[in-house]
Amino acid sequence: MNFASPRPCGATTIPSGFLAVEAGADVIALKLRSCHPDQGDGSCEDAVRTVERVLAAVPVPLIVYGPGSADKDNEVLVAVAEKTKGEQLALGLCEDKNYRTIVAAALGNGHAVIAQTPIDVNLAKQLNIPYINLKYYNVNLEIVRRLPENQARRFRAVVLEERNGMLLVGMADPTDLNAADEIARIVKSGIDVAVVTEGQLLESIDRGYWRAQ
Repeated sequence: MNFASPRPCGATTIPSGFLAVEAGADVIALKLRSCHPDQGDGSCEDAVRTVERVLAAVPVPLIVYGPGSADKDNEVLVAVAEKTKGEQLALGLCEDKNYRTIVAAALGNGHAVIAQTPIDVNLAKQLNIPYINLKYYNVNLEIVRRLPENQARRFRAVVLEERNGMLLVGMADPTDLNAADEIARIVKSGIDVAVVTEGQLLESIDRGYWRAQ
C-alpha cells in the first residue's frame, strides 16, 4: 500500500493531495497542524472546511490527524467526525486524555480511530474486540513462534492460539490495520485480533521467545 505523509492544513493541502494520488498513493494523511494553539489556533470550522475540501478532491481513503494538542485534538476531531458522517475517515491520534470522546464521536459517525497509547478494557468493548489479560494466559510457544520475534516487537503483537482455522493475535493497537494485514501475510493465515496491554505484551514476548530458544 502506498501512503502519502501527513501534511498541514492550508493552501498547499489540495495540490499536495493531487500530486500524491497521481504518484500512486493509496491513502492520504492530513495533519490539521494550523489548528494547534501555538501554530495558528485555527477553529473547528476551519478544520472541517479543510477536511471537506480534501474529501471532495481526492478519491482515496483519508486519515485525519489532529493538531497534536490533546485538548484541541478533542475539539477538532469531534467536529470533523460529526460533519463528515459516513465518510469512513480514520481519526487520530487518540490519547489517554481524549480517546473516550473521540472514539464515541468516531464510532457514532461511521469512522475509525488511531490510538497512540494502549487500549484498555472499556475501549476494547466499544470497538467490539476481545480483551485478553496476558498475566493469566498460558502462551503456546509453538504458536508464538509463527511470528518472528523482531516482527512481534515491531508490530507490538503476539500470536496466542489457533482456533477454527484462524490465528488469534494479541495487539497493543488493534486499530493498526496495516500491521494486522502484514502479520496475516507473515503467518500465512487469517487472523482474529484481541486487545492486550503493551506492558503485558512485552513481558510475554520476553518470556515466550526466551523460553523458545
